Amino acid sequence: VEDAADPSAEALPKVLIVATGGTIAGVQNDPDDPAKYRSGSLSAEQIVASVPRLEEYAQVESLQFSNLPSSFITPAMWISLSRQIEAQLSRDDLAGVVVTHGTDRLEETAFFLHLTVRSGKPVVVVGAQRPATGTSPDGPQNLLDAVRTAASPQAVGKGAMVVMDGRILSAREARKFYQRVGGFSTGDMG
Repeated sequence: VEDAADPSAEALPKVLIVATGGTIAGVQNDPDDPAKYRSGSLSAEQIVASVPRLEEYAQVESLQFSNLPSSFITPAMWISLSRQIEAQLSRDDLAGVVVTHGTDRLEETAFFLHLTVRSGKPVVVVGAQRPATGTSPDGPQNLLDAVRTAASPQAVGKGAMVVMDGRILSAREARKFYQRVGGFSTGDMG
C-alpha cells in the first residue's frame, strides 16, 4: 500500500502479510448467528484493504499462501510456509512478516515457525476470534497491532510471536485457552 507521490511512505518499513485463511478471513453468513460463518473466504488483498490504517505504520505487501480453516493446515504446509517466509526475509528491503491464521492451529504454526525460520527479523502470527464481516470483528485491530509489531526495530531478534488482543506473546509459550477474544495467553511465561 505504497503511495509513490508521498516521500514519507518510502521511509516506512516494509512488511509482508502472508494469508493462510481462518476466521480473520471469515465471512459471516447469518448476522444473528456468529457461529455460522465461512472461514478463509477473504483474500489477502481484501484483508489488507479492510484496515486502511496499516499504511500509517508500514509499506504493506501481501501473499496468499492458502485460504482454509486452520484445522486443515498440515505439517507439509508448515514446512512450505517456513521456507517461503525465510526466503522472503532474506530480502534487504523487508522488515518483517505477518502471518494471518485461523486460531484452531495458530499456536502450533507459530511454534513451528519459531523453531524453523532462521532470521532475526520478526515473524508475527495473528488471527481473530470473530469473523471479518461479523459484528465487532477483532481481526482488524489484531492485524494492525501485528503489522506495527513486525515493523518495529524492537521486535528484531525476538523469534516468532503471536499478537492478539493487544498483547505480544512469544510463540514458544503462546496457548489458546478458550474460544473468545482474549483466549490466547502464555500462562505464567512472558
